[in-house]
Amino acid sequence: RIVIIEATTKCGKTVACLVWLVECALRGRPGDQFWWLAPVSIQARMAFDRLQRFLTPGTYTAHGSRLTLTLPNHTTLCFKSADHPDTLYGEDVRAVVIDEATRCKEAAWHAVRSTITATHGLARIIGNVRGRRNWVYRLARQAEAGAPDMAHFRLTADDAVQAGIFDAAELADAQRVFPHRYSASFTTPKPRMIKATRSDSTRSPPAWGR
Repeated sequence: RIVIIEATTKCGKTVACLVWLVECALRGRPGDQFWWLAPVSIQARMAFDRLQRFLTPGTYTAHGSRLTLTLPNHTTLCFKSADHPDTLYGEDVRAVVIDEATRCKEAAWHAVRSTITATHGLARIIGNVRGRRNWVYRLARQAEAGAPDMAHFRLTADDAVQAGIFDAAELADAQRVFPHRYSASFTTPKPRMIKATRSDSTRSPPAWGR
């Protein structure tokens, strides 16, 4: 029900979760709401614009001022800012993606959790790792420990390279320029959670965040 994805930048998590949210909306009922939540409104609009490029023209109705897309089954995708958490209470939401979650206020998660209570709605919480002093880190550790109805996934730059999403040469250059951002994990992972690095120095270590 609640999935936390800790991931490197540019690994495809945003596109994957946009697809997931649309699939949820297409299975919904008239009047259901499905939310995309970003730290600030300009980032919400970026996702709103990107999704319109993916969808076939004529299969949705866009409301640019409200940042909503209405699908043929009369469900609504709403793209919102997490900057003012008090505005997120009150609606019944069937599914929500919290993008760049480590940059969102914890109060926004409290509001979202409230909105999906009555509907038993689904949540996908995605973003880069930004240390241990934030609500996403704590929630991820709960999911990792096997909390009910929760799951946890990690996507490294190596995973993105192997999937053909991230260019290996670009990663190598990023590691050279920003070694503290692209060359080490934020914590010591258990062996089952991430593949071991070979002893030779030719293979890039797992990379996290920006």
